[in-house]
Amino acid sequence: MGWAEAATAIWQAGKEAGVTVLTMAAIVIPLMVAVEFLREWRVFDRLSARLAPGVSRLGLSGHAAFPLAAGAVLGLSYGSGLIIDSAREGRLTRREAYVLTALLAPCHAIFEDTLLFVPLGVNPFLLLAVRAGGALALTLVLARLWQSAAGPGIPPAGGPGGRASGEPASGPASRSARRTSL
Repeated sequence: MGWAEAATAIWQAGKEAGVTVLTMAAIVIPLMVAVEFLREWRVFDRLSARLAPGVSRLGLSGHAAFPLAAGAVLGLSYGSGLIIDSAREGRLTRREAYVLTALLAPCHAIFEDTLLFVPLGVNPFLLLAVRAGGALALTLVLARLWQSAAGPGIPPAGGPGGRASGEPASGPASRSARRTSL
């Protein structure tokens, strides 16, 4: 291979990489702008209110709905940051933080990630179904295993004897216990 052939190959690779970057930017930048509008219009607050009954089926309190909605739409970094903040502030238990993390690991930034695979010829509905179904199955199994390991005397979050109202326990002792349990 001579210098001319190497230069042509490098030029071609650079051109293809540039097209790929521009295609990704054409997808990601409008999504980021849309997300900012959604945040400004408080769509995530309304979405988390609608998700609250569903997260209770996973044994989670209503406080888990907002980090779940944000992580599923905005991505793992943003969702995990909200999980950490919520756990530190006592709105989520340690168990809830782990279950939420297990749910968001395979199913985060569902719209953005799905749309990024469309130019590669991937069926977006199939990809979305596999990611969401796998994440839900993993989370249900983890929640049930965690509950069975906890024993019969420990109610699930938000259940009888738990934080049925979704409010964390108050007082300095309970805050200190929650912080050390993370």
